[in-house]
Amino acid sequence: MSRFLRTYLFAPATRSERFDKAARAGAGSVIVDLEDAVEPARKDDARTSLANTLPALADTARALKVQLLVRINSHGTPWYDADLAACAGLDLDGIVIPKAEHADEIARIASMEPRWALHLLMETGAGFDRLAELARAPNVARLMLGTVDLALDLGANEIGEPLHYYRSQILLFTRLAGLLPAVDGVCTNLDDSTALDAEVQRARAFGFGAKLCVHPKQIAPVTAGLGPAPREVQWATRVCEVAQSGAAVAVDGKLVDAPVLAQARRILEAAGHA
Repeated sequence: MSRFLRTYLFAPATRSERFDKAARAGAGSVIVDLEDAVEPARKDDARTSLANTLPALADTARALKVQLLVRINSHGTPWYDADLAACAGLDLDGIVIPKAEHADEIARIASMEPRWALHLLMETGAGFDRLAELARAPNVARLMLGTVDLALDLGANEIGEPLHYYRSQILLFTRLAGLLPAVDGVCTNLDDSTALDAEVQRARAFGFGAKLCVHPKQIAPVTAGLGPAPREVQWATRVCEVAQSGAAVAVDGKLVDAPVLAQARRILEAAGHA
């Protein structure tokens, strides 16, 4: 899985007619959702729909090189074990585990299906209390920030500044565990592009590498916003060019030493430049 996979698009498991559209929407990953997008009375129907229609979605995803995940219901719910059993026989790249809190349970899932890349959705205070252990659990590929549920669990009134501590924590333990860059939570303002742009800018400033999306129209601005801006690519190109001389040089008044050169190379790598 690429470290530059920047968008994860949710698709309700009960809306199989949307699967093909979701796979072709341009996201790096599609998450078929058995949890929040499915009301309790339809959980069984959702698993049946998943079994019947996911093979076709998997074929499309493979052809388009789109990662395919399923979000199961959380541990302790009546649907958790049935969701895991339903996913076990499917052609998936991995699963999203909501309200992740127990590293031993993550290890059990990893041993059950070693091929799965596990994505932990951090949405509770208890989960953050055990974040170091969870981040190092087997087969964990990425940590995701569940802003809405986390704010609810903590009693916060909004998902901005009150959650900054938790943003820093998820990024810190992502780094310490050597995981792919963390994934920011959803923007629930579907018709407010300014709000989405502000969330993307904040996510990039903190160091998130991707963002959860709930509508296809969010994919393009998230992909562009989390990648290097043209001016950054131009700066990085100049830095790498002058650094080839081997002399101590400056670009835009800043000394080009080893950390600056490493940052420039990271920008070019993220932009897809050799």
